Amino acid sequence: MLSELSAATLSHVLRKADEAAQHAAAGLRMAVEYGSLQVSGFARLTEAWATAESGDPARGMEEIGRALEELDRAGTRVLGVSTVIRAECYLRLGQIQEGLEVVSKALNQIEQSEERVLAAEVNRLKGELLAQRGPRESQDAEAAFRTAIAIARQQHAKSWELRAGTSLARLLAAQGRRDEARAELAPIYNWFTEGFDTADLKDAKALLEELRP
Repeated sequence: MLSELSAATLSHVLRKADEAAQHAAAGLRMAVEYGSLQVSGFARLTEAWATAESGDPARGMEEIGRALEELDRAGTRVLGVSTVIRAECYLRLGQIQEGLEVVSKALNQIEQSEERVLAAEVNRLKGELLAQRGPRESQDAEAAFRTAIAIARQQHAKSWELRAGTSLARLLAAQGRRDEARAELAPIYNWFTEGFDTADLKDAKALLEELRP
């Protein structure tokens, strides 16, 4: 049961929606069989992300609500994970204000609790949401991306650093700052020696190719 949940979590981090959904479904079946609300809630959260990632963020948002209800009944608090998944859904739905409210609340709670495992990704999503508001928010979006990168580096979390670096480079490129964008992203990308079939590394490589002089 827990092995399926761990595999689902890893697939989520690697942005492999189909695999995440399969592992989450298997974990959910076992959780229901053994009566574990905590595990079933986590499994449903991962399923919600996979649904949104596969192109149905509205349904994913509904599934998040059911997952959080189960986790609440189990007395389990999942601030970081639920915030990331909800913010991603709001971003895909174009509901920017709602996403920013979720992220802002989470960042305040992170500061108070020092639960910083997903702090880099929450800051990155703040930047993505701000960037969607348009050029007037670009300075704040850039600051959020740089905060995400700094946190990831402090935590030696190279995957989060890559994701935030790609977001920053994309924003800089959109502003015509192509050389700066390449200079920010290339060193992060070049640190990796494997995993080039993962979605984040593919995205970073594609962006670097676009930024070639």
